[in-house]
Amino acid sequence: MKLFRVYVVMLSLIGLLFLIWKCQTYTEAAVYLNHADSVRYVGMQTCKSCHFDTYESYIKTGMGHSFGMASKSRSKASFGPHISVYDSISNYHYQPFWRQDSFYIMEYRLFKEDTIHKRIEHVKYIIGSGQHTNSHLISQNEYLTQAPITFYTQSQKWDMAPGFNKGFNSRFERLIKLECMSCHNGLPGLVEGSENKYSKVPLGIDCERCHGPGSLHVEEKRKGVFIDTSKYIDYTIVNPGKLSTELQNSLCQRCHLQGISVLNVGKDFDDFKPGQHLSEVMKVFMPDYGNSKGFIMASHVERMKKSLCYIESQSLSCISCHNPHKSVKETPKKHFISTCMQCHSKGLKHQKAQNDEGDCISCHMPQSGSVDIPHVAITDHRIQIQGDKHFEDSDFKGLVCVSDDKTTPLELARAYLAYFDKFQQDSSMLDSVSSLIDKNATNKDSWNGLKLHYFFNLQNWAEIIKLSQSYNALTAWGNYRIGEAYFQQANWSLAISYFQKALNKAPLNPAFKIKLSSAYFQNMEVDKATRLFKEVLAEQPNNVLANYNLALCYLHSGKKGIAKMLFKKVISLNPDMPKAWIKLIGLLERNSEEYKTYYSLYKKNHSTLAQEE
Repeated sequence: MKLFRVYVVMLSLIGLLFLIWKCQTYTEAAVYLNHADSVRYVGMQTCKSCHFDTYESYIKTGMGHSFGMASKSRSKASFGPHISVYDSISNYHYQPFWRQDSFYIMEYRLFKEDTIHKRIEHVKYIIGSGQHTNSHLISQNEYLTQAPITFYTQSQKWDMAPGFNKGFNSRFERLIKLECMSCHNGLPGLVEGSENKYSKVPLGIDCERCHGPGSLHVEEKRKGVFIDTSKYIDYTIVNPGKLSTELQNSLCQRCHLQGISVLNVGKDFDDFKPGQHLSEVMKVFMPDYGNSKGFIMASHVERMKKSLCYIESQSLSCISCHNPHKSVKETPKKHFISTCMQCHSKGLKHQKAQNDEGDCISCHMPQSGSVDIPHVAITDHRIQIQGDKHFEDSDFKGLVCVSDDKTTPLELARAYLAYFDKFQQDSSMLDSVSSLIDKNATNKDSWNGLKLHYFFNLQNWAEIIKLSQSYNALTAWGNYRIGEAYFQQANWSLAISYFQKALNKAPLNPAFKIKLSSAYFQNMEVDKATRLFKEVLAEQPNNVLANYNLALCYLHSGKKGIAKMLFKKVISLNPDMPKAWIKLIGLLERNSEEYKTYYSLYKKNHSTLAQEE
C-alpha cells in the first residue's frame, strides 16, 4: 500500500513537472516583462547612455544606417549635370540634384529639343544604408511617398526604383505604408486613420527593434536594480542571444523574410515584439518556384531554412554567424568560416577546406542578383554544394507559408489576394482564391470580407451589392468596396453612405475622401463635394485627383477663373490626363497666345488628339 502511495506521489510529481515544462514551453514568448502594453519605447539615444560602445559599433551597421534625412553626408549617390534616368515606357526623364543643402528630383519630358513638362519634388528622407541602394522619400505634411529613382551603390548607377520599371512607374505616388516603414526604420508613429501619414519618423533601425521596448529596463537600472546576466536572464529586456533558435529566427524573419504578410485579425505590423513567435502577429507567404535558383532580396531566413545545415542541425539561426552590433563589412571572413568549422572540422576532403584560409562562404553561399532588386549582388543564404541537381525546377507552384507550419484556407486565400494586389495581376491568382472560396466559404461569415475583396478585384459589382445586403462590413476597406459597387451602379445615396462609413474608420485616407466627394458631386451636392476636396488639398496640395475634381466643382459653379488655374496645376503635376487638357483648352480664348501654347503642348504630350475635343 505504501509502495502504491509512493508510486502515485511520484506519478503526480512527474505529471506536475511535465505540466510546468509544457507551460514554460508554451509561454516562452510571453515571459518578458517588456511585452506588456504599458512598457514604452525610449529611443536609441537613451540606450546609448549605458551602452555607448555597443551603440558606436551598431550605428555603423546597415541596420543602424538604414534611414536618415536627405543630406550630402548621408547620400552615397553620385551627382552631376549630365546624370539623368530615362523611363522609355512612360517617356519621363529624372534628374537628381542639390540646391545648396536641399535634395531635389526633377521629372521632365522632352519633345525633340523642347521641354514640354517639368516637375520638381523635394526629397526629405533617404532610405537604405548605401551598402546596396539609396532610395528617396517625398513628404507632403508627413504623408510619405517614394520617389521613382534609386541609386545602386554596387554598380554606382542611378536607375528606376525597384518596382517602378517595366511600365509600373507610379512616379511620386507610391505610398510608404507601415509594412514598409516598420522594417526599414525604427518603429514610426503612424497617425491613426491614415495609411502613410506619420507623427514620428525615427532615423534608422534602433536597439528596441531587436530588444523590445525599454522603459521598464531603464527604470529598473535607474533604481539600482541589476541582474548578473552571465548567470541569469534579465526579463525587463529581450536579449536575442538568450532566445531559442526558433525565436531568434522569428525575430530576424520579421524583416528578413519579406513576402506576402497576412496579418492576424486585430494585429498590425508594429505589434510584433522581440521574443514572440511571428505567427502571433502574422503569417508570411512566398511564391514557390520549386528548386529555382532565383530569390528575392529579403529572403535570408527562407533560404537558410532550405539548407541541409539548418535541416539537420535545427540549431542554426541568423546570429550563429552574424553579430547584429557589428557591420558585416568590419567582420573578418574567418569569423564566418569558424562558424562552419564548428560542425565541419572533421571529414572535409577537398584541399581548399584543409587550408586555414579556406573560404567556405564564396563557394557554398555565393553572391547572386536578386529577382526583385536590380543592380545588386547579395549573399545567397541557402548553403549549398555547387553542382547540386536540386536547382532545376522553376515553375510557379503556388504560395506557401514560410513562417509557420500551420495555416488556414482563409489565410491562404488572403495571401493570393495580396499577391494579386501588390505584385502580379494574373487571373490565375484570382482563380486560386475562387477555388478556396468554393471549398471553404459556404455560409461562413468569416469569409465575407475576403469575398468582398475578391469580387472587387473582379469588378463584379452585382455580387458585392448582393453580399452587402446580408453582411455588415466592419472594416474601412470593406465599406469602401461596397460604396464603390453602388457608385458604379450610379446609386449615389448608398455610395455616399458606405464611403462615409469608410471615412469614419479612416478619416485621413485621401482616397476615401475623394470618392465620397465624387459621390456628392454626382448627387448634385456640389458644396459638400467642394468642402471635402479642399480638405484633401489642405493635407496634400499636390493630390492630382483632388485638384482635378475641385476644378470640376468650380467649373460647375461658374467660377471659371479658379477652375482654369486648377486645371493648369493638374497638367503640371500629371501631363497624362487628357481630360484635364481638354477642360483647360475649352476654357481658354480660342486663338489667344495662351490657347496656342497649351494646344501645342497638348499635341506634343499626346500623339493624337482625344476624340472628346
